[in-house]
Amino acid sequence: MKADERDIKESIDILETVAKKFESGEYVWGKGNYRNSEGKMCMMGAIYFESRARESNGADRFDSTNLKVEATDILWKTFRETKPKNGLSLTGITLTMWNDDPSRRKRDVIRLLRKAVKDAKATQA
Repeated sequence: MKADERDIKESIDILETVAKKFESGEYVWGKGNYRNSEGKMCMMGAIYFESRARESNGADRFDSTNLKVEATDILWKTFRETKPKNGLSLTGITLTMWNDDPSRRKRDVIRLLRKAVKDAKATQA
């Protein structure tokens, strides 16, 4: 397997793991910070944290920067293709702004992460 294919598969797994950890409460979802003093993490913070953890567990196999960028690219593609229920345009909205929106709920974040995993796995097949 080529290195970039390995990174894509690992990045998909990162998104899936983050969704599971938010769902189980192992990661506590929050807004406004990558990770605050209470341990709450926004979606992007959790992706970063999970990417770094994998680099620490296999430093010769993975580069957390590559994994974080690839996972974010996968997530962004799904986000961009998702039509908001309110009909507003997503132009100019970042993933961080979306996460931090006052109306955003943990279930919305988990739903986006799971859809990104599903979409990415479909393109890998």
